[in-house]
Amino acid sequence: MAFDDAHPLQLSPSNQFNWELWHASPVADNGWALLGETDKWVPTSSDRFVAWSVDASSASVELEGEAGETVVVSFAQGTKRVDVKCVLGQSGRSIASVPAATCVLTQ
Repeated sequence: MAFDDAHPLQLSPSNQFNWELWHASPVADNGWALLGETDKWVPTSSDRFVAWSVDASSASVELEGEAGETVVVSFAQGTKRVDVKCVLGQSGRSIASVPAATCVLTQ
């Protein structure tokens, strides 16, 4: 859902028993947005995502974590969501890319 000054995000009233958690992601010039690890409270932690790059038609993000750890990274372009499953190598790093939905181990 896109929002801006002219089209603000409409939130429902909340209390300690009824509340919502929202995350927002900037959209790159090529239309790709990094959603991150959508099953976490902080989906795009700087402890996990160490570099982000885009070109005319693709996007990639470098991940960091424990060697052998499985990480699912989500991206979006328009209404299309792409999940990329990465298993981090011995270095504990990988690069997830879209639209190819690939994961490459790094040193």
